[in-house]
Amino acid sequence: MTAPGLRGDLRRKIQGISEKVLSQNLKEIESRNLVTRTVFREVPSKVEYALTEMGTSLRQAANELNRR
Repeated sequence: MTAPGLRGDLRRKIQGISEKVLSQNLKEIESRNLVTRTVFREVPSKVEYALTEMGTSLRQAANELNRR
């Protein structure tokens, strides 16, 4: 599994993505069990996303395809 990432970090890494599109995409890939979402009940609120085993395996496969 990959190290968890904060939602804000993800948004900064994906240049030009709107908050709405980021939210929609994260919900979609979470529903497909590609990432896990962990909500920390603190102020300010904190949400982390991490790849699941399936997400990691798909990432590796995509990386292989990009090399060809």
